[in-house]
Amino acid sequence: MSSDATLFLGNLSPSVTDTIETESGAVDLTGATVRFKMRSTTSATLVVDQLAVIVSAVNGTVRYDWQTADVATAGLFLAWFEVTLASGKKQDTPEFAVRILAHTKPVTALTTLAAVRAYEMFRANESYQDELIRDTIDRASKAIVNNAEREFHLSGTLTRTFSYSGHFVSVAPYDLQSVTVVSLDPESTNPTALVADDYRLVPIHKPDGVCYGLRLKTWRYPTYFDFAQVAITGVWGFPTVPADIEQACIMTVCSWLRKTPTVGFPAGDETEDGSAIPTPALRLLHPYKRKVAL
Repeated sequence: MSSDATLFLGNLSPSVTDTIETESGAVDLTGATVRFKMRSTTSATLVVDQLAVIVSAVNGTVRYDWQTADVATAGLFLAWFEVTLASGKKQDTPEFAVRILAHTKPVTALTTLAAVRAYEMFRANESYQDELIRDTIDRASKAIVNNAEREFHLSGTLTRTFSYSGHFVSVAPYDLQSVTVVSLDPESTNPTALVADDYRLVPIHKPDGVCYGLRLKTWRYPTYFDFAQVAITGVWGFPTVPADIEQACIMTVCSWLRKTPTVGFPAGDETEDGSAIPTPALRLLHPYKRKVAL
């Protein structure tokens, strides 16, 4: 039986090896074919289904050499070998865990595994919860972003399209650092390109380094049908995760890991699975919650 495997994004070594066995010992794989299969722990869909190498038929040993596409996504997976014997009968091995890790945090994560481990004062050899911590960081980050309606991570240069009425364009739930192109009616055959004097970013003075909307000149670009669309190309998201927001994420992760009861938390702050952002984290988050422009 193969043991659990851990490797990093993009690493093709080490290969996965196993010995196909029954209670009587190694299975003779002469005339057999073997496939390596792998799925995410959260899905039944196979992400790998490839032929494996029979290293020694008489000894029942097999090997799978990773392909680049196999190790392109970080996560926790379950894998096994499927053997089709010369007789046509199939024999699967027990599933084993495959962990594909990233050296850096995902773009949307608001903190890191190392920061949570330091906060909880885990010893270096206490790594048994690392996968759970990574998953909890992801959930807590999404909960905090949804609660505040802010884009606390850097998303980079993108074009996003928004509907608006009146003359204020809200970019909720995103945040805008800078603008390169703004165009009205981008869905039309002749969109209107705006110049810098046609709009103002809101707020003009960016205390967080980002804006949450822009205001158009009222006299020049009316919305004839009570609404219109505008496409904004620019740099999106916070330049860096604010220290208070990272701390709020760490506190939320640790609260969820301890399974702290959510009774007494404000209504509406729960996630889909019933977990809530703890009150101390909400206090840190409150100054950053999206403001409504007048």
